Amino acid sequence: MLGADQKRWFFSKLREGNYRWKVWASSVQFSRSQTDGKFSSLDAWDGYAGERSQILNFLKERGMNNLIAITGDRHASLVAEIPESYERPEKLLGAEFMTPAVSSINAKEGGWWRRNWSYASLEEFQQAEIKQNPWIRQINSIDCWGYSVLRLTKDSAVCTIYSVDKYRKDSEKKIDAQFTYANGRLERA
Repeated sequence: MLGADQKRWFFSKLREGNYRWKVWASSVQFSRSQTDGKFSSLDAWDGYAGERSQILNFLKERGMNNLIAITGDRHASLVAEIPESYERPEKLLGAEFMTPAVSSINAKEGGWWRRNWSYASLEEFQQAEIKQNPWIRQINSIDCWGYSVLRLTKDSAVCTIYSVDKYRKDSEKKIDAQFTYANGRLERA
């Protein structure tokens, strides 16, 4: 996903300074997502599991638990813990906050989940994905288009995901989800 030069640069930036937060803008989902033995997208970090493990090991070896990954490309909102290992998710190294698309089709409109899974509804599929991937705390690919606001303080990282109805010009924004990451814990706010 990164390549040798970019990975070297990325690790040097993670080592740099004694900052409270390390914010990483990754274009695709970092957290593992496997439902009924099938990965959701091998174009995301699930297709680069070895390199993802190198990143997790880098953070773990340095005792870091302050990574905030802001991601997208799934056309959904998603909030996930970043554990030191997806096989044994005990200690957290950070949190992932995925912003929904503003106007692109989502899973409900595109129906991609029907091609690979046999759930009766997208709601059932999302529930199964969360249950089988306990680090994923929230997903909305049904009725969420919008944007996110990340507020960082010395003590916490708070992500508020706002959604709007893309089919209504006068749509009011509403809070789709709000989570706080602090002291190695991700909590719904």
